[in-house]
Amino acid sequence: MIRVRNVVVYATRSRNVISAAALSAVIYPNATYHIVAAIPKLRSRVMYTRMFQEVVEGLAGDSMHEVEMALLSKGAIVTRKRLLRGDPIRSLVDYITSTRADLLVAGSSSPSFILNVVFKILSALRSARFYIPTLIHTPRSRQVTDVKEVLLVLHSAQPEDISVLVSADLARRLGAHLKILPILRVPWLERHSLSLKTYLGLKDVDVSIETFPTSASAVEEVLEASEGADVVVLEGSRGVKDMELLDKRVAAESAAPVILT
Repeated sequence: MIRVRNVVVYATRSRNVISAAALSAVIYPNATYHIVAAIPKLRSRVMYTRMFQEVVEGLAGDSMHEVEMALLSKGAIVTRKRLLRGDPIRSLVDYITSTRADLLVAGSSSPSFILNVVFKILSALRSARFYIPTLIHTPRSRQVTDVKEVLLVLHSAQPEDISVLVSADLARRLGAHLKILPILRVPWLERHSLSLKTYLGLKDVDVSIETFPTSASAVEEVLEASEGADVVVLEGSRGVKDMELLDKRVAAESAAPVILT
């Protein structure tokens, strides 16, 4: 059982994060939402610096307002808006851990923002032994308003692992087709392939297992499969170097929003 009660939306100047927030409200309508923006604290006291700070704070406030409107339009409950000052990554990590958030939501039209900011936040969270699924509206993702197909990408996860639980929960609640793509051999998936719906508690859900060509590129196969999906649930690398490239490429290039677990 997976419960998403507290969601932190990282508000930035991007339409993609607004789309990500709206999608999160569709798939987790009963959660409470925290909208957070982060700006570096400038130490200089020159007038130009003060003016610059006011402009930056105004832009951050506008970003939070736009995210709030997107969430409210979907009926979501927004409990808090917070402008954090200081190192953006450190302040985001502190906020996420202090609120015990169940989901982080982010989005950008810039691959470098995903790789250099979002992934650094996730790395810092892992260093603090805090693991949180992250919904990312990728730079290439189309806007999704209705989830009809969930693509689960596995390499070593067990049935009780978060990637499987999140995917099964989405498919069950939203009535979506669950398509499973194992990019490595997954023994439990093979053992239960004929009774997978019963095994995962998805008897009323359409479930299929994709065959992964042994000679194919994992990255290219996942990116191609993302074209037909509404959400990609990606098992995190958990320090497996060969899978880190997959995480980053998919988070930057997927045609569908990604939930990185």
